[in-house]
Amino acid sequence: MRILNLAESINAAYCNEEWLENYDSERHRKRNLDLILEARTSVLILTGELDPAFYEREMFLYVLRTKLNEGISFEAVFHKGANTKEQAKKELLIQNPSLITTLQDQRGFSSFDFYWAPRRPRIHYTIIDDNSIFLEYPHLPKEQRHVLIAHNPYLAKHYRDEYNKFKENEGLVKIEWI
Repeated sequence: MRILNLAESINAAYCNEEWLENYDSERHRKRNLDLILEARTSVLILTGELDPAFYEREMFLYVLRTKLNEGISFEAVFHKGANTKEQAKKELLIQNPSLITTLQDQRGFSSFDFYWAPRRPRIHYTIIDDNSIFLEYPHLPKEQRHVLIAHNPYLAKHYRDEYNKFKENEGLVKIEWI
């Protein structure tokens, strides 16, 4: 698999990795939350739909509140199947009301930036402090997926660079809330 080959090629000797091959949505969600809880400075999320099955869960919202109170910054790129920024914002409000309410209650919009991607990102991941990554093997919406969890700054930096290229080349649009 390309993701594993990439992990092996980017200083794998420095990589503490875990490969979640058999799809178990609860275990995947818990491991992603565990990583976010480790954040000391930043969390970057590149996703497709900001799936309510994860981002509307009370456990995620608790972790979000905790990390916002610690001063951690968040950035999320999502698509939502929308054709316009306005449609994406509307879908976000409809499908993720608890997430939006939590951010409003925490005054978290100053620490949580949303960007709409006109095209659904092919690869989804969460980068923690540019040191760790929760990397999903490419999949369609609601499809089972394999996940690589790596505590590897070289791999995280590679995907941060890929994110920056995506942000430059794909016309991401910041969603303004205030």
